[in-house]
Amino acid sequence: MKVHPEFQDRAYTFYHMTHKGNVENERVPDLRRCERMPWAKPTVEILPQKGEVKCWEQTRSGKHRVCIWLEVDDGDNYFVVLDVRKTFVLLWTAFYADYPHQVRKKAKEYEEWLRLSGRVLTPDELIKNIMQRIND
Repeated sequence: MKVHPEFQDRAYTFYHMTHKGNVENERVPDLRRCERMPWAKPTVEILPQKGEVKCWEQTRSGKHRVCIWLEVDDGDNYFVVLDVRKTFVLLWTAFYADYPHQVRKKAKEYEEWLRLSGRVLTPDELIKNIMQRIND
C-alpha cells in the first residue's frame, strides 16, 4: 500500500480507495468504495486462481501497473490497480465503476492488451514479466 504522501493523516492508497473525484485534494468520501475495501485482497490473491478476473498491464506516465477486473453479477464492476516496482508491488488503488463508460474504457484497454499480448495471464504472471523487464 502506498503510504506517502499522506492525506488527512491517512495512507495515500487508503484515501484513494475510500474517496472519489478527479482533483486529488477535492475528492469526497464514497460509501460504496468503503463497502468494497474488503474486496481488494481476495480480488488480488484468491479469485485469479479460480479464473474469475481479467487482468492486464497498464502503463501510466512510465509506471508499470497491473489492472485486475472483477465482474460482479449485480452489475458492479470492481477494479484493483497494482503498481509494479523493481523488487516489490504496491496496492495503488481499487474502485467500482459507477458509470457504463468506465466499464467500456476498461474493456477496451483489456481487449487491446489481449490483442497485442495474445494470451491471458494471471496477475502473478504479469507481475513476474514486468519485474523481469524493468530489471533488465
